[in-house]
Amino acid sequence: MRRVPFRGRSLQKGHSGAFRGVAILEAAAAILFFGILAGQPELERCGTNALHELAAHGYEIPTRSDPVRVYAARTEGSFSSSHAGGWRPGVISLRPNPRGDIHADAYLRHELMHEASFRTCSEKLPLWAEEAAAMAFSGELAVQSVAGPPSEIELDHLKKQARIGTGLDPGSNMSLARLVAVHGWPRQPCTVSAEIERLLR
Repeated sequence: MRRVPFRGRSLQKGHSGAFRGVAILEAAAAILFFGILAGQPELERCGTNALHELAAHGYEIPTRSDPVRVYAARTEGSFSSSHAGGWRPGVISLRPNPRGDIHADAYLRHELMHEASFRTCSEKLPLWAEEAAAMAFSGELAVQSVAGPPSEIELDHLKKQARIGTGLDPGSNMSLARLVAVHGWPRQPCTVSAEIERLLR
């Protein structure tokens, strides 16, 4: 199925109020919440706002005809208590009441970035860059204590994880978060921080 980018910004000026309502409904319909996550206005509003931001940056986002589905995370199995969100194409798992200081809204934004990046970049970015983009977009770094860059030992470990190309372990994840907090991350789709990329070579 061909995916169509969200085009809410190209509406006619004279009807902005009426069309804005349509655009919000369209974005809301692009995220389907199920189970305990359904009927939570704040979470739904967060998702809608995130899609608008992603579209404004140039990402291809879920649509009414090709939505992303959000389910409450199952706590058994490999989904450990230290995780609050998970993603695979078209599906997000979200813990309704995550532990720690980060709210479910930030985890939803994180996973929506993964979805938008998948639709836009076709998995062209390395896994560490996908994760860095999601960290930067979610807002989670403002809540976490990620002061200062990683140590040389931590950076070397992250380099090894990045070379392997698999998911990051908790230590590498925190090192990457520190790099993103220090150097930032570009908003344009499918781009990588040149400084962070240089450090990980």
